[in-house]
Amino acid sequence: MKVTAGNSDIVNGCLKGDKDAFRQLYHKHHPWMMGICMRYCSNRDEAKDVLQECLIRVFNAIGSFTYQGDAQFVSWLKRIVVNTSLSYLRQQSKENFIPLDDGTPLSLVAEEPADYSEAEELPQEKLLGMISELPAGYRAVFNMYVFEEMSHREIAQELGISENTSKTQLLKARAFLKNKISKTVKSFTI
Repeated sequence: MKVTAGNSDIVNGCLKGDKDAFRQLYHKHHPWMMGICMRYCSNRDEAKDVLQECLIRVFNAIGSFTYQGDAQFVSWLKRIVVNTSLSYLRQQSKENFIPLDDGTPLSLVAEEPADYSEAEELPQEKLLGMISELPAGYRAVFNMYVFEEMSHREIAQELGISENTSKTQLLKARAFLKNKISKTVKSFTI
């Protein structure tokens, strides 16, 4: 099998138990899979552990997978990566989530459109670094809402928290990031 094998060839090889096909799957997809793991984990070592668990789950589940095109395959892989990352977060502790009764007025939990104009001035790596600095609960909700485009109801169900807690976590994550971005942009312009 060539290094440039398409997903169809890779999936067919994996279904036949071809170790080279699994190696191809890893080399072709691990960069973006690792990127997702990094968004949910506190550091690179945790992300590597989660990625390894993802690959084990892919290996165990690929026998029941029916290839219907590249987009569907990548979507299937992404779902495994996100679910594995979320499972990891749940295992870490529910203490990462601050309950709504932390004193935050309900009026602050309202959906507000986010202003990301200052963020556009920063390199992507810098922004991802700032996201990784978020406390775990904030980071999980922020990633699920912004990158996975999940609703607060879906986030609440996935994480076992209330919708209001999800909204509060997102609000606080945005405030944290806005503060970090403002400080960084000001340091560039001085």
